Amino acid sequence: MPLHFRIENNAIVILGNTFAFKDHLKEVGAIFDGQRKIWVISDSVTNQEKITALCRATGGGPIGGGATKSEASTGLTRIHASGHTHTLEQAKASMDHSSAAKPKKDHGFTSGQTRLRNDAVSLSANDELQEKTWSIRELLDHTAAIISRHLPASLWLVGEIQNLNIRDQGVFFSFAEEKTTTSYQNRGSLTIPVTIWNQQMAILKAKLKSDLALILKEGQKIRALVGTSFYRDRAQLSLNILDFDLAFTKGDLALKREKLVKELKQKNLYDKNRSLRLPKLITRIGLITAKDSRAYSDFIDQLKGANTLVELDFFSAPMQGENSAKMICEGIKTLVTRKVDVIIITRGGGSGADLEWFNDADLAYAICQSKVPILSAIGHHDDTCIAEEVSFHREKTPTAASDFLAKNQLAFREQLKAWSLGLSRLLEKCYHDAKENRAQRLDNLRKMSLQNLEKKAVKLQSLRFNLAEKTQTQLNAGTLLLAKLLARTEAAALSYFAAKYEKIRSLKNLLRTEAMNVWQHNKDKQKNLMLKISQIDPGPWLEKGWTELRNKNGEKIFSVNQVLVGDKVKATLKDGTLNLDITGTIHTSKSSDKGESHE
Repeated sequence: MPLHFRIENNAIVILGNTFAFKDHLKEVGAIFDGQRKIWVISDSVTNQEKITALCRATGGGPIGGGATKSEASTGLTRIHASGHTHTLEQAKASMDHSSAAKPKKDHGFTSGQTRLRNDAVSLSANDELQEKTWSIRELLDHTAAIISRHLPASLWLVGEIQNLNIRDQGVFFSFAEEKTTTSYQNRGSLTIPVTIWNQQMAILKAKLKSDLALILKEGQKIRALVGTSFYRDRAQLSLNILDFDLAFTKGDLALKREKLVKELKQKNLYDKNRSLRLPKLITRIGLITAKDSRAYSDFIDQLKGANTLVELDFFSAPMQGENSAKMICEGIKTLVTRKVDVIIITRGGGSGADLEWFNDADLAYAICQSKVPILSAIGHHDDTCIAEEVSFHREKTPTAASDFLAKNQLAFREQLKAWSLGLSRLLEKCYHDAKENRAQRLDNLRKMSLQNLEKKAVKLQSLRFNLAEKTQTQLNAGTLLLAKLLARTEAAALSYFAAKYEKIRSLKNLLRTEAMNVWQHNKDKQKNLMLKISQIDPGPWLEKGWTELRNKNGEKIFSVNQVLVGDKVKATLKDGTLNLDITGTIHTSKSSDKGESHE
């Protein structure tokens, strides 16, 4: 690392890897300031010559825009670090020559002290400057001289890119840093204008190639080597980019990515889209890619070649650039509302820098929170972006994504074929079983019908017997009760109403008549019940050769008008049932001997 120096409060401060050159620094009279961790020596023409020679030999030199006292007096010109020709031996010889030619001066330090004893001189100079009347030009020139002297020719600066503007003559943006103040009114950013001229831009493009896109992004935090310039006309300090620290930028991007992944996992969103189920039958595909792109044509051609019967819903979105993540998020939201079965996000190949648009936090959240499975095919083989990590499935290319869907459809078709074959075999087996068991079921049905008829006949016989027995019992009980009442009446009449014998006898006759009427009524009722029972009971009729006819609905048939040619009729006999087909009917009429026949 080269050594540099600057003039600070009438002292020369040596910067850089001073440890390696501490012996040389001691030889020229420099002292190490332990509190500030720097080497210092009093400012003089002789010391400037020694320090200049030493720094030039290491590839360094003075920090600032103006010439030192030694350069001004000896006519030396500033040599940048990239073009130095001194060696340490030459520097040492120059220092020895300078020491021999001029008497040594007091460095202004005492043993163990770290401050220079020139405060009085400095105060005196400041008093003179305060008394002087300045013009604006003089003030700006003086400011430029101070900045040139105290700032290094180039320095590494860390900041955030804001207001990025790419023009024909170069790239312009602001280096920003958030203020550390706690005051609400003073919140904001500290900014300084930065320029990359076309000539330097060509050098950076040749050096960094596609990685330059990782750095030149709005809001990106970078570390850059800058040269400082003070524009007197605008009283403004400006920076010129000389180089970028790509490792710092990639490290910052990696930290942002790691932070985003951790945040998604803490919110249980990282695996949410992968936990969704891909439909067995995909009928509607949502595609997000650039319109008229190679990725679009590759995906469509491969999908058509697979002969898949699906409907495509296309949403056009740029696959790189600042608006790409925003448009892809909008596409996901739109396609979800259109109720597609799966969403494909695809693009062609590209550099690692092109993938940074797919590490966007809003895009990652949109994929994680999507209710539809998302298949990402970014088209990059070496790196994986967060959009791919959180997607339901990832493929390398648009063609591979189309193949994945085609294979999924083919697998479902094969499963459908297997299900269809199994269902056909099951139906065939059920048909044969039904055919074999049909006769058995019909026979069982006939047996059950006969058994039901027999049970009903037995039940009717039992009801008839019980009814007759109950009626006789009631009649016997009535007769007995009547006899008892008659005896009691007679006894009472003879005992207490002898005088009314005729009236009692009349009442007796009346009671006997009424009893006979009741008995006759019950007897007629019994006869009617027996007649109804005989009418209901088909047994006697069946014994005489009569039959009971019923249609296919089980309804009794009383007239030829209730049947038509071709109807199915069941005829019940005493020993079984006949299934009859009606081939014709003959209508008879009481008014004529000839009937009407229908064949």
